[in-house]
Amino acid sequence: MTKMRKIAREIRSMLLAIVGSDLRIKPDLDCEKQRFGSEYGGWEVATGSLSPQTLVYSFGVGEDASFDTALIEHCHLTIHAFDPTPKSVSWARK
Repeated sequence: MTKMRKIAREIRSMLLAIVGSDLRIKPDLDCEKQRFGSEYGGWEVATGSLSPQTLVYSFGVGEDASFDTALIEHCHLTIHAFDPTPKSVSWARK
């Protein structure tokens, strides 16, 4: 195999891994997840170890705190949310 072909194969493998299409890479752990928040501002979370004692730091809230509020409602935990952009500060004051 030529050196260029080997490099091309390694680059292809890395790109497939990045986009999640490399079938050789298997998850180390499979856990139950639940989605919280809106379609725009939501995230999937592994809820198995969350409790009222859990502390979450949420960065980049923007103008959609649906993830944060849904997580609080479901798990009764504490969230410290941050977003220093002027638009977000104005939205939070409302």
